[in-house]
Amino acid sequence: MKYTFFGIIIYLFLILGILCILPCSPVLKLRMNGDGKYRKIRLSGIIITICLLIVIESYFMSINPWWNGEQSEHQHQYELMAESILAGDLFLPCEVSPELKAMDDPYDYNSREQMGVEYHWDHAYKDGHYYMYFGVVPVLVLYLPYRIITGEPLNCYHGTQVFCAGIIIGLFVIFHLLIKIFKGNISYITYLLLGVTSSLICIWGCMNAPALYCTAISSAVCFAIWSLICYLCAVFLDMKYSGRIAFAIFGALFGAFVFGCRPTIGIANIIAIPLCYIFIKRNVKCKKDVAGLLCVFLPYIIVGAGLMLYNYVRFGDVFEFGQRYQLTVTNQQSLGRDTLSIQRAVTSVKNFLFERQKGITQYFPFVKLQGAILNFPILIMGFVTLFFPRNWKRLGQEKIVSVKIGLWISVIVIALLDTIMSPAILERYHMDIYWLLCIDCMLSAVVLSRLNDIHVKIIDSIISLLCIFSLIFVFLYYLIPNADNAFGGVFYDTVVVKLYRLLGINGLLF
Repeated sequence: MKYTFFGIIIYLFLILGILCILPCSPVLKLRMNGDGKYRKIRLSGIIITICLLIVIESYFMSINPWWNGEQSEHQHQYELMAESILAGDLFLPCEVSPELKAMDDPYDYNSREQMGVEYHWDHAYKDGHYYMYFGVVPVLVLYLPYRIITGEPLNCYHGTQVFCAGIIIGLFVIFHLLIKIFKGNISYITYLLLGVTSSLICIWGCMNAPALYCTAISSAVCFAIWSLICYLCAVFLDMKYSGRIAFAIFGALFGAFVFGCRPTIGIANIIAIPLCYIFIKRNVKCKKDVAGLLCVFLPYIIVGAGLMLYNYVRFGDVFEFGQRYQLTVTNQQSLGRDTLSIQRAVTSVKNFLFERQKGITQYFPFVKLQGAILNFPILIMGFVTLFFPRNWKRLGQEKIVSVKIGLWISVIVIALLDTIMSPAILERYHMDIYWLLCIDCMLSAVVLSRLNDIHVKIIDSIISLLCIFSLIFVFLYYLIPNADNAFGGVFYDTVVVKLYRLLGINGLLF
């Protein structure tokens, strides 16, 4: 009986939410650029929403014993790297078995298994030492300072929690900036829904499997988002030239950090090129201004030189961060070095973005993961707006067509690199571009909101409805039963069966 009661409550809230986003709903009358007397109420709602999201993501990251590091030894490399740096070493403090040292090809998985060689899974190995092939920047900015200050190691997944909190806050900030800069007529409820949806799309993979792999991805995405925020402030907000340069320098610093977290996401620095052009056109008037602008490139030079030196000392190659030396299933020695044809490139990107898994599963939650854009309805909307002439016209009027193009070039290049440099595409790799696709949706929403009042309400309703459906998909994907998933892998038999009854679908299954 209690399941029926709570199930009815859930469905009533869902219906009420849909009614609130209809074009005739009074809820849509509260706009982000509306009456100043509601400013404190709007701000309070945004802060509460962000805090709730951070609490939710932090909790769900903690409940899977395999992916929070409680039951696996290879997911503590960031903590171990911090220890090594304090000891003056660049290799991990892990003992290497004599059998591994004696192997002719230690990177051959089948040989290791056949010979029964003991080794540390998914570490980089070279010349008798284990190394961390994940970027070192998260160690330097978070794990090492924490170790120095507290004297205790910071568990790997706690770092993911911190970076995901930065992603959530950054997405809300960047959406607010776009509305402010381009005077978007977005409703308050649409802002909240799109902010929440974008946040959960970008981090739901981290909520499944937070330790190690998602630490690298979330740190890179976090720095990339805040880099873009600083660049937008430098280019478009009203302030003194020195203030613009300061924001631009921080944007460059965060953008450079991305390469030291996950290099493929660093490709998103492409967006800085059109923004730099707009900055120069608007602000550089004399030689003194040029001198200040040159300072913006220093973070890229300094951080880039440091990362190259770090790679060279470890592997004798300034561009080798350790991927070729992984001890994993696939021999990475030749991966990504095959001849890349145009046909293969097009097919790889198409599959990464639009791969279609037909049908539904025979078990709850019935859904299958698709290509990145097809996974969530709101991302499909963002892609469809690419073919709206009015959208491009508005972008042209605001002089940001090149920014839109930069976003999509970044998406395509990152998708290509992920497919050619990885033996298989896992869902977490889509996190490399989800944030770009979500920001593109925000930009499209702001541009479309410049229509007349009647059309704006319809646009708000469509976007809000797509957000609700996307949130439902986030929830369903989280319940897919597989080893990487907290509910699907750990609690599926105990929790999901109760959800059957709660949602009233028990009779469809048993």
